[in-house]
Amino acid sequence: MPGKALKTVLLINRTGALMAAGKHTAADEIMKSAGVENIFAHQQGYKPVSAENLANIEPELIIVTEFSAKASGGIEKIKSHPAIINSPAAKNNRIIILDDLLAMGLGPRTGEAIRQIKTATNL
Repeated sequence: MPGKALKTVLLINRTGALMAAGKHTAADEIMKSAGVENIFAHQQGYKPVSAENLANIEPELIIVTEFSAKASGGIEKIKSHPAIINSPAAKNNRIIILDDLLAMGLGPRTGEAIRQIKTATNL
């Protein structure tokens, strides 16, 4: 019997503010296909997420696009972000970086995105 789906968020950083992927996005479809729960599926599209909201939701898996990781100062900087540092994702080293096109696009490499998420989460 499969275990509970990990509470997951896909974050992007285009302007300095973190944004989370909601429903009706390719990222949401990829998360569903990988068997994880998009904890921002209640919102539509990409929306800014406050540090307080992100901390309170306690994601178990955080996916960050490659461009966003670079814009944020790298994986260590992301892990030390006040909204992330105490999350189950940070504590269990479940923060993964995916190529932007892989994470946010549906196409011939979608299977690769799903495999990377499953590998990172041991699903």
